[in-house]
Amino acid sequence: MSILRNWAEIDLRALRHNLKLVNRAGREVMAVVKADAYGHGAVPVSRAARRAGAKQLAVAFPAEASELRAAGIKAPIHLVTSILPPETREIIRHDLIVPVCGLRELVVLSAAARHYRKCIKISLKMDTGLGRLGVSPGQLPALGARLRLELAAKRLKLEGVYSHLAVADTDRGFTREQIKRLWGAVDYLKTIGVKPRFVHVENSAALLYYNLQGFNLVRPGLMLYGMDPAPGFRLRSGLRPVLSLYSRVLQIRELNPGDSVSYGRHFTARKKMKVAVVSIGYADGYPRALSGKASVIARGRKRRQLGAVCMDMIMIDASKSPQLSIGDPVVLIGRRGKERITVQELADQAGTISYEITCGISKRVVRVYKR
Repeated sequence: MSILRNWAEIDLRALRHNLKLVNRAGREVMAVVKADAYGHGAVPVSRAARRAGAKQLAVAFPAEASELRAAGIKAPIHLVTSILPPETREIIRHDLIVPVCGLRELVVLSAAARHYRKCIKISLKMDTGLGRLGVSPGQLPALGARLRLELAAKRLKLEGVYSHLAVADTDRGFTREQIKRLWGAVDYLKTIGVKPRFVHVENSAALLYYNLQGFNLVRPGLMLYGMDPAPGFRLRSGLRPVLSLYSRVLQIRELNPGDSVSYGRHFTARKKMKVAVVSIGYADGYPRALSGKASVIARGRKRRQLGAVCMDMIMIDASKSPQLSIGDPVVLIGRRGKERITVQELADQAGTISYEITCGISKRVVRVYKR
């Protein structure tokens, strides 16, 4: 077996620990594993989450659900984006739970149910303020009348009513208004004889920052992976990071004063120094926006990243002792000794969010699972 150049260690023990914290809410758990489980690997993460008590799973597209079904995962799988009409065959084939975000979906799903002679499971998605997908409260009476007919005809089966919070980590007032709107929709449906099995709105931020009552399903995403929607809360919450990212030193170079590093010549040596070339770049998901801002850990010390991030390589300051050697491991995310680099730290330096960092780690970075 060849040596690993770039690899991400996925600690499934940490994921199970984080899921135990979610379970304290006393609600059924839908683990969000879309986007390849936020870059952690959808199939291994789904299996680990199921063993740790998650009853349901959530993905974005039918193709993501197909991967889980092909791996033998039989849990209920929810889609969290609107469907396209040609996808109904795959939805029925894999027994997926589909969001209804408007009358269009009801019409499409009803026609598919008649065509394939199957009852399709749905969830009603309410737009309570995110302004993205969903039924606005004013549209509910017209849609509710059609929904009631479809449920009576047993073409569709309503699994739940839900919404998605826009600012659960920053604005309690607006969050509570969204929750109020969701319960208003549920109450209206009950008046016309439509009673959902699940009502849910709690994402990671809501689970961490609120103590909501009345809901019977939660949808943790980011916190499963040991990250927090707002910087600095993870240590107080007891979450454990699941992903660590590593690469290796390819070459050690000596620079003289005036020598520059990488494209654009954004770094120029002011004195004689050593630079190590590391085998990771933006094609692996190490953002170019980190150019000249980030640090790595090598031989137990934090070392500056120098110059522009390249497609396949970065350069780091290797002047500090202990000296680096070709093949030495380099920590991009994770801990070595007393030093640590978090996903949130990189996100802040890149001017983005932690989701984008882990989701962006590419397929050519090998995932190694610690069970």
